[in-house]
Amino acid sequence: MKGSSARPSSDKNDLLFKILVIGDLGTGKTSIIKRYVHQFFSQHYRATIGVDFALKVLSWDDNTTIRLQLWDIAGQERFGNMTRVYYKEAVGAFIVFDVTRTATYEAVLKWKHDLDAKVQLPDGFAIPCVLLANKCDQPKEGAVNSHSKMDEFCRQNNFISWFETSAKENINIDEAANSLVSATIAMSLKHSTKSVEAEYIDDRIEETTIGTFLQSAFNITGSVPYDNRGKFCSSRVVSSVESINSDTLVCKNQHKKRLRRCKSTSVLYCSPKRLESNSSDSSSSSLESLIKQNLVSAKALQPLSVSKAKERNYLHGRSGAESLLGRAELNRIFPRHEVTIHISTWNMNGEEPPANLNELFLSEQMTHLPDIYIIGTQESFSETSEWEILIQETIGPTHVLFHSETLGTIFLAVYMRRELIWYCSLPEDDAHSVRAGTAFKTKGGVGICFYLFGSSFLFISSHLTAHDERLQDRINDVSRIMKSLDLPKELPVIKRMMKSRATNVVNHFDYVFWFGDLNFRITQPRQQVLNWIRATQFPTNPNVPLPFCDQLTYCMKRGEVFRGFQEAPITFPPTYKFDLGSQTYDTSSKNRTPSYTDRILFKMRRSSKSILSSMTNYTNMKCLAYSSVPSFCTSDHKPVWGLFTCKLRPGIDTIPLSAGWFNREVYLEAMKRRAANPLSDSRSCSIQ
Repeated sequence: MKGSSARPSSDKNDLLFKILVIGDLGTGKTSIIKRYVHQFFSQHYRATIGVDFALKVLSWDDNTTIRLQLWDIAGQERFGNMTRVYYKEAVGAFIVFDVTRTATYEAVLKWKHDLDAKVQLPDGFAIPCVLLANKCDQPKEGAVNSHSKMDEFCRQNNFISWFETSAKENINIDEAANSLVSATIAMSLKHSTKSVEAEYIDDRIEETTIGTFLQSAFNITGSVPYDNRGKFCSSRVVSSVESINSDTLVCKNQHKKRLRRCKSTSVLYCSPKRLESNSSDSSSSSLESLIKQNLVSAKALQPLSVSKAKERNYLHGRSGAESLLGRAELNRIFPRHEVTIHISTWNMNGEEPPANLNELFLSEQMTHLPDIYIIGTQESFSETSEWEILIQETIGPTHVLFHSETLGTIFLAVYMRRELIWYCSLPEDDAHSVRAGTAFKTKGGVGICFYLFGSSFLFISSHLTAHDERLQDRINDVSRIMKSLDLPKELPVIKRMMKSRATNVVNHFDYVFWFGDLNFRITQPRQQVLNWIRATQFPTNPNVPLPFCDQLTYCMKRGEVFRGFQEAPITFPPTYKFDLGSQTYDTSSKNRTPSYTDRILFKMRRSSKSILSSMTNYTNMKCLAYSSVPSFCTSDHKPVWGLFTCKLRPGIDTIPLSAGWFNREVYLEAMKRRAANPLSDSRSCSIQ
């Protein structure tokens, strides 16, 4: 797809458009997307459940790149609560019907009315919409046999154009997309220009004539130019632009125009960045050149140079600038090369969790959501899928379930921001039970590993042997899990780590987090510990050590267990053992001594320190918070959570990429519940 030629500009314009593809079930929406994005067609597609996604990157001209997020929405979702969620922030749409099934054509207006009711442009107008009469390679039924009727139908119902298409034969797929993209650019230009609120660094810009330009070029009334078949005609737009006196595009030469701050409508995903004009600006004579002057994406991918692509060197080493996982992309996604990770662990005692999990995942101690959530539970709630959905419902649509694994009652899940699933390797998992021969696995460890850019991560959720006197068994459990987890399996291992593969799994990764009900106990008399808890005002000073002997702290200092691991200072009260439904420590006949059984430990591979140190002066791994949630009363344990930052390094694209994988079923169900029940009652109890 080519734009008109224009003089080179130093401005790189990157636009991100969310485009909906909607229509009745079986009309070929997925086939159209596959053909357009991948130039691929298959006779065998399963029905889309909920929503699916695809990304198409267009080089509109030398300085403008457009990314189309194509949302493939299931036909059965039309009148559900979820369409409003799916439609949010869309800037264009295809409505698809099947020319061989009249019923799908009759449903078009229902789709259009639903769309117009739930998403609009900032001025209240409908978003640009193209009608696709799909499967035109087959015998047609109804109105589609008459082009004049279809033209009139589109004019009456505010479709910018319509096309007969065939995904199978690749008929008019690109042409239809060009039509919608052109209209979307025109609309984005219109609304972005209207939304600029800026301060000027140099002289104040006189009243802009962009509005005059747009009025002349497009005769803006909520519509765009058509040809004689009702289709958007970009050539007419260009000719309109060329007919305008160039003086209307240029303010006085003595006024150099620069914008320091801009605000734009979030609906369009893009914001005007700056307007720089001089005498040479009179050569701007096309829609594309105007976009170059005024539009730049807030968070869009930068165009890749053709010359750099010809060099074929962008995959050589970790510093490959233009690779998907390279330094340039890392700088764009994480300017500080720093990812934020929320780790939580909770022995659930087999009970159903509270309906409101905000205190665990959306703590008031946090200002912003972390990039990644890692959730490990032991003696987990038996309905694993329900637990995953509840977590997703709590965190919200900004994050998705990347991967999860269980071993009996031990559960581990990774949720991450939607943007990050494109920059990860495929996840790998393994598990080991320390109770060989038992049918029901309650003790052992589950591990999940993956790469994010060029840094490798391992997360282990474990439940170790219980009881005060079985300290050595717990130490042995840790050793067995370390040696038995077979990770990574297919992911690359750095050569200098090969010698350590026979030792234990934690030496294979840049960052390791080990957490769970580790069951290490406090060895002081019960009453002495209770007296200390009552006398202490939590959270305590992190610089003050615990005044009693904690088995884990003691053994780690002696190098007997978790060698190389660290733990942040504990500032919260012991998290075990409580009477169910209360804040009272165990009053049963067992009289358990309150203990810190639930812990989060972390480790950074030593060799990565020198590699990362050249990138920044900041510490490579930091714990920002380490706390518990005493208000959760459904279990005899309290949840523990920590917030961490880890420095990332650029990677190479030769690792097996996840390619946007996430658990769509969990996401869909959680969003349905979230829409139906915006606020849920909490089953947590208050602190007495």
